Amino acid sequence: MKKLPPYGRRLVVPNNKIIVLFVGAPHCWIAARESINKGHQNILVLPTIASVTQYQWPVEHKSVIVVDFTGGPISDLDRLAQVLMNNGAAFVGASQLGSDTSYQYEENPHGKPTN
Repeated sequence: MKKLPPYGRRLVVPNNKIIVLFVGAPHCWIAARESINKGHQNILVLPTIASVTQYQWPVEHKSVIVVDFTGGPISDLDRLAQVLMNNGAAFVGASQLGSDTSYQYEENPHGKPTN
């Protein structure tokens, strides 16, 4: 059985809440700590997108907002969204720091730029 991602055991996600996933070390750790210090509980961390398949993602029927600090190619976000959708996420929204474009992934996990 795969392990939960960092902070996965801390999740307290009522049905109407959103999970925020911070991606890309070291900034993901800093952002997660700041969010937790502000009282947010629905935080997950992924130090590298390359490790996305190592985890069991507790996202079934949840909306996930991805904040990507890596600046990597959009294909990395597509792959991450695919894994989250395969783990049951109802919706994945993603944005990369430094970019004005955001991406949405729903039932058919093909990224679509949105404004």
